[in-house]
Amino acid sequence: MPATVKLSPSAFLAKIPGTEPYSQEHPILSDPISLEGINSGRQLASLFKRSIESVLDLVPESSAQIVDLGAYKPQRDSYGRTGTIVELGLALESLLEPRLASAVNLPHRRHQIAVPVEISFTAPLCEMDPGELPSLQRDVLLGQHRLFLYRILVQRTKARLVYLDHAGIRISDEFDWTVANSFLHLFVWKLAHMTPEELGFDPTAELATTTEVAALRCAMDSGLLPPHIREAARATFEGDYPVHRVLITVADPLPDEAFPVDPPVLLPPPSIPLGRSGPGVIPSEGHLFLVGRPHFQAERFVGRFTRGYVAFDLQAQRFCFLKDYWRPLVSRRRARPEHLVYERLHAAQTPFIATLICGGDVGGPRAQKTRVQDDFPENRTTPRAHYRIAVEEVGVPLKTFRGFRGLANLFAQAITAHGHAVKYAGILHGDISVGNILIKPAGRALLIDWDHARLVSELETGPVEPGHAGTWQFQSALLLRWPRKPYRVSDDIESFVHAFIYMVLRHHVTSIDNLPAFVEGFFDRCHYVRAELDGGVTTVKRGGDSKLLHLNATSSRFTAVGSPKLQALLDEIARGCAESYAAVDTKAMDRLYGIVRHVPEDRRRATQIAPPPQPISELDMSWVSRCGVKYEPRTDPPSPAPPTISPPAANATPSDPSEMTGFLADWDAVIQVFLVYIVDTNNQADQEADTRSKADDELKRREPERSNGVNVIHRRFHQQKRNVPLKPCRALQSAA
Repeated sequence: MPATVKLSPSAFLAKIPGTEPYSQEHPILSDPISLEGINSGRQLASLFKRSIESVLDLVPESSAQIVDLGAYKPQRDSYGRTGTIVELGLALESLLEPRLASAVNLPHRRHQIAVPVEISFTAPLCEMDPGELPSLQRDVLLGQHRLFLYRILVQRTKARLVYLDHAGIRISDEFDWTVANSFLHLFVWKLAHMTPEELGFDPTAELATTTEVAALRCAMDSGLLPPHIREAARATFEGDYPVHRVLITVADPLPDEAFPVDPPVLLPPPSIPLGRSGPGVIPSEGHLFLVGRPHFQAERFVGRFTRGYVAFDLQAQRFCFLKDYWRPLVSRRRARPEHLVYERLHAAQTPFIATLICGGDVGGPRAQKTRVQDDFPENRTTPRAHYRIAVEEVGVPLKTFRGFRGLANLFAQAITAHGHAVKYAGILHGDISVGNILIKPAGRALLIDWDHARLVSELETGPVEPGHAGTWQFQSALLLRWPRKPYRVSDDIESFVHAFIYMVLRHHVTSIDNLPAFVEGFFDRCHYVRAELDGGVTTVKRGGDSKLLHLNATSSRFTAVGSPKLQALLDEIARGCAESYAAVDTKAMDRLYGIVRHVPEDRRRATQIAPPPQPISELDMSWVSRCGVKYEPRTDPPSPAPPTISPPAANATPSDPSEMTGFLADWDAVIQVFLVYIVDTNNQADQEADTRSKADDELKRREPERSNGVNVIHRRFHQQKRNVPLKPCRALQSAA
C-alpha cells in the first residue's frame, strides 16, 4: 500500500481550499438522512445522489451533476466478503466550460468527472486500499490530465474522504454521512466552489482547437506515414477520447541536477561513426504537442504514474512519442531529468537510442510538485515533480520480432548501446526489461526509458528512487536476494539475460511441463521480511531463489524444442552465467548486505513472512563493424566442463563481493554468444526453421495448465473436506 496518512474529517477538510457554509443560511444541510428500506447498493446510491444534489442545488452557478459510471464486484477480501460497488462521478461542467472555447466538443460525459464516488451496501469498501483505483475510474483518467484526485468512499452510513497525489494518500477517518450537517455535505459544498486547478486538473493541458485537430487528421491520413505509426495514431486519436494540447517547458537544469564536469563525456574512436551528436534545435519557450488516449498508462495513480502517448508535434507537424510521468526528487544527485541523460548520451554518440526532441518539468523546474509528503516525517515518502519528454521515434514492441535470429540481433544491439553508454558517457541504464527494448521499422533496436539512469561514479549513493531499482521481473538474482547491495554494471547485463530468456519462454515451444507456474516462480515470486534498517523497522521485498538456481546451472534448465542452435545459445549463456556466479562469495554478501529480521519483544520466534502477492529474413549486420564489435567465430562446441573462476575484471573491487566478474561483467562476451548464434543460423534452412519456431504466445496458450493442475486439485481437496461428491477429473486422469 502506498504511504498513507489518516486525518480526522475536520483536519482533512481544513486542508481543502474554500470556506464552509453557515448552517443557518442553508438549513437543508441540517436535515438527517434515514436508510430505512434501503437494502442494496443501487438503492443506497440513489439516496446518496439525492442527498448530494440537495447540496449542489445551493450552488446553482456550478451546474454540477452526479453521473452514474456503472457498477462492479471486487474480489473477496481476507474474510470472504464481497458485494456490488456502484460508481458515481461528480461532474462539474460549468467549471470545465471555459476550457472549451474554440475547442472540440467533449465526446463523453465521463471525461468531465472531477470526483469519483464509490458506494456499497455490503462490500467492506472503507477497509480497502484507497490507492487501488477500479477499472472504471482508471478509464476516466485515460481522458484526463490530473495533478491530484479526490475520492469519496461510502459504505452504508459510513464514509471516508480521500486525497491522492503521486507521493501518497490522505484519507479521513470514518464518519457518519447521514447525520445533520455531515462532513460529506461540507466537502461537496467546497468542491462545488473549486476551480479546475483546485480540483486537480492540469492547467497546462488544454483541449485542442478544431484547427489543430484538422492538422492532426491531415497528417494521419498522409500516404507517406509509416503503417505502424498510422495504426498507433488511429488508436490514439480516433474514438471518444478528447484531444489535448500539452506543453513541454524547456529550461536550464537546476544546479543539483546538472551533470558534473567530472567524469567527462568521452567520444568513441573516429573510425566508429555512431549515433547522432545530439537533439535538434529546441525553441526556448517550450514545445506544444497534441495527445489523445494514452498508448499505455500505469495502473496505480500514486507513484510515477507513467503514461505514454503517440503524440503530434505541432511545431514540426509530425508524429512522435511523448512520455508523461512524475519523477522522484531525490537528493545527492541520484535523480536527474531524463532529457539530460539523453543529451549526455547523444554527446557521446551512443547508438541504438531514441532521438531527443525536448524534455522538462511541466511549467518549469519543479513547478508542479506533490504535496502529501509534507504530511509525513522526513524520508517517509518521496516527493515528485511532473515531467514530460518527447522523442522522434515511435517503435514497436519487442514481441513483434520475426524470428530468433532477429531477436538475438536486437539484443546484441541493445547490449552494444548499454556498453557504449557506460564506457563513453559513464551512464548506467538501471532498468533493463522487455518493455524497454523496442524495434524500429528497419529492424534496429531502441534502448529506451533512461529515467532510472545513473552515473557509474555515483552508484554508491543509492538508487534513483529509494526501494526501487528497475523492473522486478528482470532484476539480477543478487539484487533480489540482497536488496541492500549497491547497484552494479553486472546487474544490468544480467537483466538482458533474463529478458532474453523470458522472450524465449514466451514465444518458443519449450520442454517445461507447467509453463505459467515456471514463469511465475522465475520472474514474479517474492516474499516480504520485517527487517531492522537505518534505525527502524521496515518491510523488505526479497526474491531471486529460482534465478539463483538457474544461474548456477552450467546448462539451460529447459529445452527449446526443435531448435538445437537456439538451445546451444541458451546453454552458452547458462555456462557464462554459472562461471560468474561461481565467484560469488555468498557468506560475504550475507555479512555486508544481509537483512536483519525484526523480532518483536513479545515473541521470540522469527517474524512470519507475508504471503507473496498473488525479425527480418536478411539481418542488417553492418552495425557490428561500425560499432567496433569484434566477432570471433567459435571453432569447437562449448565445453561441458564445470565453470571456473575467472580473474577479476579490470574495474573490479576485490573487497566488494557484489562486484561481478567474468561473463556478466563483460559486454563483449555476452554480445559474442549472440553473434555466434546469428552466424551459425545464416542459411536458408535454419532461417526458415527459425521463423516457424516463433510461437504467438505460449503463456496464453498454456494458461489452462495452471487451472487444470493446481486449481483443480485445490478445488477437489475442498470438495472432500465438505463431503461433496467428486466428479471424474480428466486432467488428473490423464496426468496419472
